[in-house]
Amino acid sequence: MKLRNEILMKGWLIAAPLLFALAALGQSVGYSNFYDIDMGLGVLESATLMDNGNLLVVGNNYNETNNWRDGFHVVVDIEGNVINQIAIASDLGEINAQTVLHSQYSEAYYSAGYFCDYSIERPTYCDYYFSKLGLDGDTLFLKVFQTPDTCDILYDVVETGLNRLLLIGQTCNDTVTQNKDLLLIAIDTLGNEVNRIVFGGGGTDYVHSACLKDETGGVMMTGYTLSFGAGNGKSWVLEADSIGNVLWYEIYTGFSSLGDGGIGISKSESDGNFIVVGASNFPNESDAYMLKIDTDGNEIWRKR
Repeated sequence: MKLRNEILMKGWLIAAPLLFALAALGQSVGYSNFYDIDMGLGVLESATLMDNGNLLVVGNNYNETNNWRDGFHVVVDIEGNVINQIAIASDLGEINAQTVLHSQYSEAYYSAGYFCDYSIERPTYCDYYFSKLGLDGDTLFLKVFQTPDTCDILYDVVETGLNRLLLIGQTCNDTVTQNKDLLLIAIDTLGNEVNRIVFGGGGTDYVHSACLKDETGGVMMTGYTLSFGAGNGKSWVLEADSIGNVLWYEIYTGFSSLGDGGIGISKSESDGNFIVVGASNFPNESDAYMLKIDTDGNEIWRKR
């Protein structure tokens, strides 16, 4: 159950800052919809704007009839009305649809996440998946990246160039303690694996969010590490090239003696630097922080 709790907490850590941001804006709400996705508890994870002006949303539904989570794609119009809802069907186990993006090079839409089989004893068996979607949200093809006897959890995907994407998450490659390391898989748009990188130290190492650094396909990532002398856990930022090779990492201290971690990272279009948001005393969210860094990871300022 620990792995499930970590996954559910990750969704809350992403959603909570958005709720606080909306409240702080003090703007009127145009509309508000509640969605009852089939039977059970629904979670919407990610959305992207479609060429026709609709939104393509991916999420998961906890089905109370079988106690498993089912992935789905939902197309909604500009007012939030559901146009189409498509389940991600598979016999591989529980489906966790995590992220969706609109290709900057074509009209293609891509969805990524992971499958888990919780009927297997620890370590729980999970694998990445990658799929291409049609204009109506239907699945055109789905590719699973299987590694025997590991637990591979996907958190984000970045399009690093023409016919190239980077899947980003974690792997439990230690079957005794289940310490987690970064797992980066570079693929083409047909789902063919180009490169696979595992990176980390003796403790648990996470990446929660990533964004494109520049036109060369470099990727900036943030999360937290319990390795490399980080003690109780510290926020870190890493850069990888377009095929997942880690170029450098920087660990940031001083937010909390209890540990902290990065949750989101985005590029500032005004000056080309990067904003990292996170929580101290991570993952218990005692305080929030914001960190601005340059393209080499050097700290410009921090707010807590």
